[in-house]
Amino acid sequence: METDRPTITRLVLAFFISPLPAPLTYYLLATLLQKTGGSLSLDNIVMIYLIGLPLSYLAVLIVGIPVYSLVILLNLRSITWYLLGGVGSGLIIWFLISIFFGHGYYLLPFISLAISGAISGIVFFIIEKPAR
Repeated sequence: METDRPTITRLVLAFFISPLPAPLTYYLLATLLQKTGGSLSLDNIVMIYLIGLPLSYLAVLIVGIPVYSLVILLNLRSITWYLLGGVGSGLIIWFLISIFFGHGYYLLPFISLAISGAISGIVFFIIEKPAR
């Protein structure tokens, strides 16, 4: 009998795996939108993940868990809500970075973090697979 609740294993995997695409997505979008011609050498990818992955997991702790709790509480279990939750999480991170690090409210990080969050939200949804 399938329930509305994911197994604890799927939930832990979703929280662990969903942040993985965010650093690379952010880098690719930033490079594309800035037209800087950044390369995807192994050194760059390692550096992207050394810096970006801890920030992605911090974002999950600060924003992702509360957003997921809200999605469950309000029973918003469609992929649309997970995608919007990911976008919202990315934008909250953009806002916090802008406030605490004084980078200003620039459009490029806004777009890149929103799309990175959306991808993470979709990955989370696919792994967690709520009952439909």
